[in-house]
Amino acid sequence: MFKENDINILLLISVLFKICLIIYGEWQDVTQVVKFTDVDYSVFTDAARFVTEGKSPYERATYRYTPLLALILTPNIYVHPAFGKLLFAACDLLTGWLIYKLLKLAGFSLPSPRSKIMLRIDATARKK
Repeated sequence: MFKENDINILLLISVLFKICLIIYGEWQDVTQVVKFTDVDYSVFTDAARFVTEGKSPYERATYRYTPLLALILTPNIYVHPAFGKLLFAACDLLTGWLIYKLLKLAGFSLPSPRSKIMLRIDATARKK
């Protein structure tokens, strides 16, 4: 069974991993021909820029999202261009934590990470 400490460790590892990926992505976007960041993120940032200028986010030709997203991402313009990436990563982590809490409240017993690894090793060994 997952213990509270297990989920905390898992979330901490996830935070560190996401931060490393964001830093790596920022580096790759600046130094490499192939960009790490999806083009939609540029669309979000452009729409946020339009909002900060008092214009409609839909002035960005390919912006098809809620105007609220452009408003939420205005710190991409005022604070740092990676603000939205950090926000999306935080929402992803919050979603994982909420799913864990909901499963726990519903009475589901989650196997321990160690038992899942052992089941995977056993299943792999049986295939041979």
